Amino acid sequence: MHTLESDQAQLIEPPPSRAKSPPSPALLLAWRPFLVALLSVALALTLVVSLEWSYQRASSSLSTMQKRDTARIAAETLLRRLIDAETAQRGFLLTGRESYLRPFTDADHDVDTALKQLNAMYAESPAFQALVASVGISAETKLTELRLSLRWYRDGDEAAWRGLLMSDLGWERMQSVRHSVRTLIEEATTAADQEQQTIEQSLQWGRLAVHFTTLMAVLWLVFFLRKSAALQRAHEEHTDAIAEEHDRLEHNVAQRTQELAALNLHLQTLREGERGRLARSLHDELGATLTAAKLDVTRLRRAAEPLSPAMQERLQHLATEIDSGIGIKRRMMEELMPPALHNLGLRTALEILAADFRERHAAEVQIDFEQVDADEAGRNALFRVVQESLRNIEQYSGATQVTLRLSGRQGQASIEVHDNGIGFDTRQLTARSGAAPGDSPKGHGLKQLQYRLELAGGQFSVSSSASQGTTIRASVPLSSTTD
Repeated sequence: MHTLESDQAQLIEPPPSRAKSPPSPALLLAWRPFLVALLSVALALTLVVSLEWSYQRASSSLSTMQKRDTARIAAETLLRRLIDAETAQRGFLLTGRESYLRPFTDADHDVDTALKQLNAMYAESPAFQALVASVGISAETKLTELRLSLRWYRDGDEAAWRGLLMSDLGWERMQSVRHSVRTLIEEATTAADQEQQTIEQSLQWGRLAVHFTTLMAVLWLVFFLRKSAALQRAHEEHTDAIAEEHDRLEHNVAQRTQELAALNLHLQTLREGERGRLARSLHDELGATLTAAKLDVTRLRRAAEPLSPAMQERLQHLATEIDSGIGIKRRMMEELMPPALHNLGLRTALEILAADFRERHAAEVQIDFEQVDADEAGRNALFRVVQESLRNIEQYSGATQVTLRLSGRQGQASIEVHDNGIGFDTRQLTARSGAAPGDSPKGHGLKQLQYRLELAGGQFSVSSSASQGTTIRASVPLSSTTD
């Protein structure tokens, strides 16, 4: 900087004069770089202070909005869980099936958690704290009423639980909870709107500061361009060297990408081999142990006859548990390394997988499978796509209809899995691709399937939206030889 300023001073310095004269304008111009630098620092500080103030104000408002959103979600959760508990109670009283009481059991914990969140949110607001306390009392009273009706039902006091069920007490309490929750939601929404306005004002001030600073920067740029000619020449001298280095780095990146892809494929192969080893160990060791245990139970039952009813019940329970262990062992083997895939082919393995899913999940499963011929990597990849898709449907989707299609056209073996479940936002998959290892396993599972299909030379796609179901499509090249 000192050299450029000295050169400029030399260029604008006037010729020497023998006579005395007032200070030359060139001496004033020599101070211009310092003034520009001082102005640049002042503009930068102004911009930093303005943006920092806007950021702090917006950050505070955003934190408040998040708290209000948490309060709103907690209030909605509380009301929803009470409705779920009441629905579960009605279902149990009508059918007598214990499975209907699972939402009722979960409601206790969720309602308590929601009340704790609401108390924390409104700890500094006496008016709303009283409202939250009222909601808590009403919710606990409602849950107590539900527990009482269930106890009477189990005690066989039909008149008592029917009388309580037909009374208006439960409806009045739910109306009270609904009114209080609606008030809390309206307060949270109003506060969030106010904070939204504060954020918009902060952004507006930041916008004005940026505009002002930009205008001044343009004026500074005019001066800067006069100094950029020398830098431009230096840049041109290094352009060829930079281009050469870029080409070298690009080649290294492409080479490293190929190496990583080969390593990933090798790891997939090792993983399948390890799956096979574990499956064989389950079959040879655990399977033999369970079979021997089952035979011992049979021998014990015959040797100890006649048996008392209690002993017969215990032996029957033991045999049932052993059969359950055998079934679990079989399912684990199917998930690790399905024998049907390697012995009977992809189509038969998928049929078995669909039948097993149909037994474990109350959903209608439609299949449309063609006979296709793909290599081992392709068959494994397509099978894992269906296996992971059915697992996601069972755990997350809540679907009642599932359609599986396998076809071979245009040199591709294609699989399609469609369900009518709740669906999800596919943008989450992109977001999860850079997530930490502890994040949602669903997104990681689908990304792993995509990588696996790409390594096998195939393609993978997911289409879904909320409440519209999910469709997963995957394809791999057909084998060059046919059966």
